[in-house]
Amino acid sequence: MDSLLVDKLKRFSSIDFMDMKLETLFTNRRDIKYIISIDRLDAILEKLVDHYDVLVRAEKGYTQYHTGYFDTDQFSLYQDHHRGKGNRSKIRVRTYEDGASYLEVKQKSNTGLTLKRRVQIDRKGFQLSDYSSFIEVSMDPSDMCYSEKLEVTYQRITFFSKQKTEKITLDLGLTYTFGNVLFPMNGLLLGESKGVGQADSFFNNYMRTLRIHPSSFSKYCFGVANLEASVKSNNFKPLLRQVKKIKYSNAISSILS
Repeated sequence: MDSLLVDKLKRFSSIDFMDMKLETLFTNRRDIKYIISIDRLDAILEKLVDHYDVLVRAEKGYTQYHTGYFDTDQFSLYQDHHRGKGNRSKIRVRTYEDGASYLEVKQKSNTGLTLKRRVQIDRKGFQLSDYSSFIEVSMDPSDMCYSEKLEVTYQRITFFSKQKTEKITLDLGLTYTFGNVLFPMNGLLLGESKGVGQADSFFNNYMRTLRIHPSSFSKYCFGVANLEASVKSNNFKPLLRQVKKIKYSNAISSILS
């Protein structure tokens, strides 16, 4: 991560990860996502500094994430999202910079709420079949043939509102690994507001002033839609065009600068 960005994060009041209470993880929450050009990052940080605290883990204001996503050979979890199924699920293994790994099942209800369940695992010896009872609580037990399909790495900056009623994440440096294909998403910043009640969210209000509208962005579905030729992606075409427009705009700005 850029040293100038690290210095900007030092301007924020901080919360140590080890001091966080369980309820502030917002495992039962409403998510509001935004696709943002990376060139807006400095301005966003400037606006957030008086309203949010940055989460510090191992004395750093950002964390490297590595996430492996699981699906069936028919990409049934992807297909659920593509056709807009109300109650849908996602299976992933997330590994943090310090080596801690968690198996997570993330569910989206037909009312828009997100419920996340997770259990710590040993990534080196991990077999998804060993956790079938954990998965079956949330998933259809008749369809348990899941394997890892896609890997995503990125850096995440996490903020909490001063009132601890909202969590904001900013993800950058997004890179996909799909088989032998490495697919970087340079120029993209993913913002997300997570909480139970966000009516007075400074971040969401600021996004509105920038005319950046909420988007149903799934890192997993976006990667599959771009990299797996066998799946349908028509319903994601507006999203793909939006990201392409941001990348093109960044490329032009880079040439002109």
